[in-house]
Amino acid sequence: MFDSEKAEYLKKIEDLQKIADIAGEEMSPERCEKMLNEDGVYGDVSILHGARNDIVSCSYSENFSVKVVFGPIPFADVCKKLKRVDTKSLSKLNDEVADVKFFTKEDGVYARKYINRRITEEELRSVLSELIGYFDDDKKRR
Repeated sequence: MFDSEKAEYLKKIEDLQKIADIAGEEMSPERCEKMLNEDGVYGDVSILHGARNDIVSCSYSENFSVKVVFGPIPFADVCKKLKRVDTKSLSKLNDEVADVKFFTKEDGVYARKYINRRITEEELRSVLSELIGYFDDDKKRR
């Protein structure tokens, strides 16, 4: 009798744990802003509120801007300001890196990665580091 009750309770605990994992805390613009400010490597972190999304915007250095967009489809963007862009290199990167989209706009070259709303702070740090790493020559040498 005891073993069957124990198995039943263990199953209930497992089911509750799955529900708790699903209902875990979402990354919010406020939490993201706080994290980036605490990291101390980003300048002037701010939240921009829009009709469809909120954007946490900051700079990584003079030539890099970083945005984390909290909208219907959340993503992180890193932009490096460049005057000339080698489109062959971007095309090659798009072919080689499946989960990052590289593109250009008038203000520079972008690397974009879509993120999960339940992304942890450590995972978000890793995403931003990865995106910056595609462009930052100093980071590539380390």
